[in-house]
Amino acid sequence: MVKTRKENRAKAFLGMIGKLSSAVKRNPLLFLAIPAGIVLTFPLLLFFYFLFLVRPILKAKPQEALPPDKGANTVIEPDSITAKGAPCPVRITFELKEGFISRGGALRIRPGRVLKLPDGRWKLALQWAAGWGEIQRKKKDRPNYAAVRIWKNGTKVCPEKISIEIQNNAYRKTLVRWLKRKFIQKLGFKLEPLNPKDAFLDSAGLTVRFVDEEIVKGDTVEFVIGEGARLTPPAAPIETDFAVEIDRTGSGKFHIAESVPTLRATGGEPARLEIIAPSRVFMNKRFRVVIRCVDEHGFSTTHYSGKLRIFPDEGISAPEVVRLAEGECFARIECVCSKAGILKIRARDESRTLLGESNPIECGAGGNLLLWGDLHTHSIISDGTMEPAYLYEKAAGELGRDFAAVPDHDIWSLGEERSRTKEEFELMVAEANRYYVPGHFVTFPAYEWTHHHRGHRTIIFGPGELPVLLSHKDRRFDTPEKILTALKGKRVIAVPHHPAWKTHLGEMFFDWGSPEFENQRLVEVYSTHGCSEYYGCPKPISHATLIEGIRGKIYRAFLREEYAGPTSGSYVRDALARGNKLGLCAGSDDHQVGADPRKGIGVTYNGGLTGVYCASLTRESVWDAIYQRRIIATTGERIIIELVVNGYPQGSEITSDGPPEIRARIAGTSPLALVEVVKFDGNDYSTIYFLEDTGAFADFTFRDRGFSSDSFYYLRVIQSDESMGWAGPIWVSRSNRRT
Repeated sequence: MVKTRKENRAKAFLGMIGKLSSAVKRNPLLFLAIPAGIVLTFPLLLFFYFLFLVRPILKAKPQEALPPDKGANTVIEPDSITAKGAPCPVRITFELKEGFISRGGALRIRPGRVLKLPDGRWKLALQWAAGWGEIQRKKKDRPNYAAVRIWKNGTKVCPEKISIEIQNNAYRKTLVRWLKRKFIQKLGFKLEPLNPKDAFLDSAGLTVRFVDEEIVKGDTVEFVIGEGARLTPPAAPIETDFAVEIDRTGSGKFHIAESVPTLRATGGEPARLEIIAPSRVFMNKRFRVVIRCVDEHGFSTTHYSGKLRIFPDEGISAPEVVRLAEGECFARIECVCSKAGILKIRARDESRTLLGESNPIECGAGGNLLLWGDLHTHSIISDGTMEPAYLYEKAAGELGRDFAAVPDHDIWSLGEERSRTKEEFELMVAEANRYYVPGHFVTFPAYEWTHHHRGHRTIIFGPGELPVLLSHKDRRFDTPEKILTALKGKRVIAVPHHPAWKTHLGEMFFDWGSPEFENQRLVEVYSTHGCSEYYGCPKPISHATLIEGIRGKIYRAFLREEYAGPTSGSYVRDALARGNKLGLCAGSDDHQVGADPRKGIGVTYNGGLTGVYCASLTRESVWDAIYQRRIIATTGERIIIELVVNGYPQGSEITSDGPPEIRARIAGTSPLALVEVVKFDGNDYSTIYFLEDTGAFADFTFRDRGFSSDSFYYLRVIQSDESMGWAGPIWVSRSNRRT
């Protein structure tokens, strides 16, 4: 009987296969339709779920700025964890010092950065890509599980008297809801503009509501983040405020507790020393040198304390010993140079395991200084993770830089719907002015005009110029021609950057604007995104090359080449060839990201630096040198590069009635693999002089015997460690006089 049933089932199955085979023979397209239907079923189900079941974000209140609450104290233990280190639980203890929190009141804990506005009000800002992961209360055996306990007179409060509110998987859920919002807008529906950071911050964190309990002076609330499976640290150093916000009456208005608990992800075990010195100093005048301790990834680390011995070249006087105290990652020393030439300073710790060598220091009797800085970083006001004050302090402190700007975006993403607010822009300008110290550190107010189809430009305001935010979302300033026209006659410079970047939706085709605009003086040839010099250049723009596993393969298959094509016109050489007279600078475009680039789109390269030849460390002097294009661009190293044509420095526009004399001087931080002088004669680019494998120094002079028409020249350098540098161009017009 059982055998008969099996035979009948087999016959029925074979009959079904036979019928299907006959149907396929009659209609071959059916052969493709069946597997296609199977493959498409799941995506279609997801699409219908997204279309009908996902609630869009229609309202998200801006994070309200309010005075801080001074009646409480918060403590975090530990206050630092090693980036890429072992996970561990973190305990945040809140103690009420004054007044009370009534029934119905609440405490809320959210990670971010507290922005302290000039008028005394505080607000919390979301940190994109902070790297800590999301607080969750779904599973105790998974990372970042949060536990809450309340203590009154040493006795734990019954859990029934409080309610705990949290949205698990908040980031993913909010992202899907935000995409639904953008989908609705694409269909033509008008919605009130929102900032996505407000929507994401609204969904983050954990709220404890005191349903049937009053919190009085001396009561404590304990948050343990990472109880059980622990809190996972970020992949890179970052600082995050785990702000405790207080709603004392249940009104819905949360004031940030004045003592803000900050958790730091720090560098790991010390691996080497970095010695950052001025590139040019004057004889018998004091100069400052920064000695910085870093781990194997180049991150600053505080895990070393002790004596460092200093070994300067003959001709430099320096302290024999400098001490790094516990908790410090860098120290400053003062030196004096008494001998002309290019010298260096070396250092090591007492165990001889930490070693470091400075960049070249050119000592002379006079001339211009060579200052170094970065005019392109981003703060938490737009899509960075740290406030402007942190970036300025880091640049002037452990990075030993001479000048900086923090040009936050007018609108930073395709998803953002409103420009920077008046109070945000005022904070950007106020912080730039606050950190300007003539003779020590120069800053410039700035913002970024961030048009994702016509190109990004940093807008830098010169001394005495009133900063004003002209957003590309305003139709009066929504093209390069319009914004450059609006800036005409003002002490302002517009700097295009990563022009060869290709959006994830396709080619950008960078809009350079007319060459006639004098305000567009520079172009950022390199940043953490990569190099935009020419199609096929080293260090091409990329963001997904480090992503591991199947996720990386999918990203790279989708993004393919992340840089513009050979006929896009988006490269620096394209702009120079069409007549735009742009000096070559470099920046970091640093956002202080703590996320792991092996798991998602992130930074591939080190940030760049701009060198400026100027008379003094003041806004006026640095600005004049930048405007005259007396600059160097590097991939982050302090390579001394000089290009002179007929006695005129880089950035000059001159005439010549015969073969111009070209001189170049380079002092590298490593041996020079390639030095070349690049020429454009109105038709094509060519290398008219080059050197290979010359050691760390090069100094040569020659005449361009092939000079017969208007031309320009620039210098490019590649070191053996793959670091790069540029100087120029210099534009040379052919005079009519015969030679």
